[in-house]
Amino acid sequence: MRTVAVLLSLLATPGLIAQTAVSMDDFTGLSGWRAILFEEGAVPSTFDPVPGDGGHADLRVRTDGGSSMLLYEEPVNVNETPILSWRWKLLDGLETADLSQRRREDAAIRIVVSFRNPLEDLPWWLRIWAAHQERRHGEVPPTSAIMYAWAARPHTEPAFPIPYTDRIQIVPVEYRAPGRRWREVTVDVAADHRRLFGGDPPPVAFVAVMSDSDNTEESAEAVVDYIRATRR
Repeated sequence: MRTVAVLLSLLATPGLIAQTAVSMDDFTGLSGWRAILFEEGAVPSTFDPVPGDGGHADLRVRTDGGSSMLLYEEPVNVNETPILSWRWKLLDGLETADLSQRRREDAAIRIVVSFRNPLEDLPWWLRIWAAHQERRHGEVPPTSAIMYAWAARPHTEPAFPIPYTDRIQIVPVEYRAPGRRWREVTVDVAADHRRLFGGDPPPVAFVAVMSDSDNTEESAEAVVDYIRATRR
């Protein structure tokens, strides 16, 4: 899976202004969202608007041996709006995935927060790459991430790096079996960043919905009702 390469090459969007909230409540037409495929020619996951409660559209997410994400293009300042909340439900889960194991690190659905770190905060090898991207595209791309995942099994650790790099941290927030019940999740992204990366988050972050089963080659399906970033 080329998650690392893609997360470290997302093109940035215009700078942030002061925020009180960012609401991703309506997926009608997927306005403001952009699909990201992790590997050229690979099987993508699918992201489709479906009728939801209250007259707005929910997001149905499916994977069938594929891997991709849907990126919200408006950046989020997680220092100003650190509380991220969402509502989701799992309709069809994975059986053999294990987020802590190489070549099994799949999840039916994840909410991903990626960060654009200042160049001076990066290790030398990533600083060189990011500086090249800045020269090419005009700004530094995201270079670290927290993935809040619906895991296929319980994990004893509250958080851990993906098997390939500690620049991407997994937080398994759910592992219940598929069902028709909505599950509401609220996390403090700024506090999680301090705990996982040892410092305050950079001001520029991006939110994405991800689904992947390219390692296990299984199928999964989930629905997202809303995602919101708000003040404490």
